[in-house]
This record gives sequence, structure tokens and C-alpha cells, in this order.
Amino acid sequence: MHPYFSLRDRTALVTGGTRGIGKMIAKAYVEAGATVYVCARDAEACQHAYGPSKAALHQLSRILARELMSQHINVNVIAPGRFPSKMTQHIGKDEQALAQDTALIPMKRWGREEEMAALAISLASTAVAYMTGNIIPLDGGFSL
Repeated sequence: MHPYFSLRDRTALVTGGTRGIGKMIAKAYVEAGATVYVCARDAEACQHAYGPSKAALHQLSRILARELMSQHINVNVIAPGRFPSKMTQHIGKDEQALAQDTALIPMKRWGREEEMAALAISLASTAVAYMTGNIIPLDGGFSL
């Protein structure tokens, strides 16, 4: 592994790190050498506030980026598109629903675990030490 992408001596907090995309990221961070703490929430209880909570998270990340910069803490957010997870398993198990869903994605497929891992490791590494306050879509071009 190139030293730019090593997470040795780094600590990460992964929200939603017990399943789905959060678990993908937590696993990748551990494999890259980070000390990882995970927190989780009850997805069912938050389902109705999903859209507004994502917008609030994006704004919070910008505020945190400004506030934590002086402490040499960078804050960047991944805005994922479709990835295999518990939330999307009902689509993935239905061939017709999966075909309809992927037809809406410009790259015509869902994201892969290793693609999420690669971006997450990059964002936590020295490779992007000069980047903070960004929201990076990883959605196969859906947000274009």
C-alpha cells in the first residue's frame, strides 16, 4: 500500500458502521490500519426523516469542517448511490426491480464494496490532506 493511503496511527468514527455502507467503510479502515469506532442507529425509526436528515448532515459537515480545521481535522462526506445493503436487498432480489433501478443510473449498475472502500480510505488518508468540507457523490453518475 502506498504510504499516502495508509491509515496507520489514524482514528476514525464511522456512523452506521454495523451494516451496509458503514460496515464496508469500517472494514476498509481497519484493513488500512486505522483504529475504528462505530456507532449505529435504528434505521426504521429514522426512515421518515431520511431526506431531510441527509441534507442536515451535509450542512453539518460543512460547519464541522470550518470548526475543526484549526485542529487539523478534515471533514468530508460520501454521498452514496445504490450499494448492496439491507436497505436495498428487496430490490437486489427482484430481477425486474433491479433492472428498473439500474436503468436510472448512468453507469447502469450498483456500486461495489471495494469502490466504497477505496474512496473512504482515500478521504481518510494523507492523499487528500488539502481537502475538507466536501460532499463526494459515489453514485454511478446519478447526481449528474
